[in-house]
Amino acid sequence: MSGNQNTRRAKYGLNVAIAILVAVALVVVVNALVDWQVRQLPAGAKSWLRYDLTATRAYTLAPQTQKLLSELDDQITLTAVLRVDDKNGQDVADLLEEYADASNWLDIELIHPDRDLARLENFYRQLEEHFADETAPLEAAVTTGLEHLDRLSNDVAEMKGKIDTIVADDSWEDTQLRQEFQLLSNKLGEVQSTYANAGASLSGALNDPMPPWSNARADLLNALQKADSEVLTPFAREFARRAKDRNAPLAARDTLLRMDAMIEAAREPLRDAVQTLTAPPTPTRYDRMQASLRQGEVVVILGPERERVVPVAEMFTAPTADTPAAFIGEDRLTGTLVAMQITQPPLVVFVRDTPVSVTHPRGGYTHVTSRLATADFVLTEWAIGGSNDPRNPEQAAVAPPPSPAEGQQAVWIVPTLSLERTTQADRELVASVLKKRLAAGDGVLLCFSYDPEAQFRPTDPLIELAGAWGLSPQMHELLLHEGLGPDGRPRSQAAWPVRDWPSESPLGGALAGREVQLIAPTPINFEPRPNIVTQSLIELTQPKIWSATGLTTPQEIAESAFDAEREVQRPVVAATASATSEQGDATAGRLMVFTERHWLSDQQAGRRLGNSELFMNSTYWLAGLDEAIAATPRSQDIRRIDALSDGQQLAYRLVLLAGLPGLTLLAGVGVWFVRRRG
Repeated sequence: MSGNQNTRRAKYGLNVAIAILVAVALVVVVNALVDWQVRQLPAGAKSWLRYDLTATRAYTLAPQTQKLLSELDDQITLTAVLRVDDKNGQDVADLLEEYADASNWLDIELIHPDRDLARLENFYRQLEEHFADETAPLEAAVTTGLEHLDRLSNDVAEMKGKIDTIVADDSWEDTQLRQEFQLLSNKLGEVQSTYANAGASLSGALNDPMPPWSNARADLLNALQKADSEVLTPFAREFARRAKDRNAPLAARDTLLRMDAMIEAAREPLRDAVQTLTAPPTPTRYDRMQASLRQGEVVVILGPERERVVPVAEMFTAPTADTPAAFIGEDRLTGTLVAMQITQPPLVVFVRDTPVSVTHPRGGYTHVTSRLATADFVLTEWAIGGSNDPRNPEQAAVAPPPSPAEGQQAVWIVPTLSLERTTQADRELVASVLKKRLAAGDGVLLCFSYDPEAQFRPTDPLIELAGAWGLSPQMHELLLHEGLGPDGRPRSQAAWPVRDWPSESPLGGALAGREVQLIAPTPINFEPRPNIVTQSLIELTQPKIWSATGLTTPQEIAESAFDAEREVQRPVVAATASATSEQGDATAGRLMVFTERHWLSDQQAGRRLGNSELFMNSTYWLAGLDEAIAATPRSQDIRRIDALSDGQQLAYRLVLLAGLPGLTLLAGVGVWFVRRRG
């Protein structure tokens, strides 16, 4: 009896095991078949079969990205030279897959730089073909230059052979002189070896994928231009001097005189070689691609006529003491794709009043200018006031303002014109130019700064320009709010973290979830103007906000206490965006006014993603590129659990500590009752 029962149990156990294995196999097979079928579907159909349940919408592209991808009509290839062994690499790979699923016009390829060496070399060869038309003239010139370098090496070798023949002559009587000729031969041998090695090294480099044509041209020009002055001419003098030495054998002197013709024969082609190498234009696009590939892990975007490179490092923000690193890959990829669609890149003019370029590290704006370059904007500067001689601004010459090309949109950035480095006439000139450019349809970004003596100075012409648009920055009023000091006590603060964005703002959607920091802003008053639409861009909403006047030092600001009489009504506007139109349809100009000048500097935009994004999206809007304004779901659609009250926390504790065990006990009692009845 016991044996039969054990047999039945074994059979039942075996049946259950087989059933489980069959069920698992069915799940795997069905899942594989469904996955294979889904991958065969058009990009648009896949979206109906997927739903993103992740908290940060990690697998959902922003509407702006989806719109852009749906409007593509040319095949574009995104090739990622990427290590997918870590989380960052996997994040990029997943994002690229989302792009591929969203559009049939995108081809995605992942290449591991350490494992897929053959595929990497093949990709570089494809890039060579992509730039073939641009590099062909320089390639031909470099090839000719290498031939001239080889010929020069052979000419020097022939000269050395002549000297060696002289040294080998048995008619020498002056042993010391013979040794000097041997040294001359050795020098010629060193020169010939240098040219031969340089030619071999360049030839080897040019056989590699993505050859360095511009570097090769520079090296060849350097060698060939110096060949005459530093090689041939000194040797010609030495040969002529030795030919006059009566202590040398007659045959040796005769040979040296004939070598003058050899020098001239070697010198003659050098001029043609230098001219040939100088003539071709620099392959700027190819060189830019080469420089980008040297950055390591990159995503290369190739279109029919344009190409861009997005370094993987730029797809992540740098962590700070306050915020961890964030993945902004969609912002970078979508912004780059938008830039590739722009037929004529906009011109961005920085108006500066310092002798240092804004692109120089000491200029203070390298971060935002590098982002403009990445987005393919044309960047230039207009030096005003004391830019030539900061010690004597009255005598500093002002260059004429840059002019956009025909049909080119322009954006004018005025961080702030210092009263110490510019005159009233300088600022009147700038205001006059900007007024004309606004009327012509350009965009202007004006930054002002707190000035405790603004009421007692002549009205700034740039303030008057803003006033013509109904905007009145109150530069003498410093906005303060109450925060906690290092000791935990209430203290006035001039630094403003901005996290809430007006929904009607043109940048509201793009900046949702971002934090921007302002330092010492002032309020803006604005009133309606005909044909001008003005919207708040930055609104300050802290609980206690008041304005202070006459404060000149950080100590005075820190010691300023909340004054109910000076309290200002919330929200306080610190930046505005205005647009005007002719006859209500065609855009005639756009103006942004900020009452704080630090937000776009390296100290702020270079350290805070929000400030950087605010600048780029502001520039897009001012240039009329509304479709380029980013709206990344990873930064704005994070579902957070609200803070729990004490009562809610107690309720959750009771449920976890007593509720779950109680449910388990109740289930056990139910099972016992059912079995007893059975």
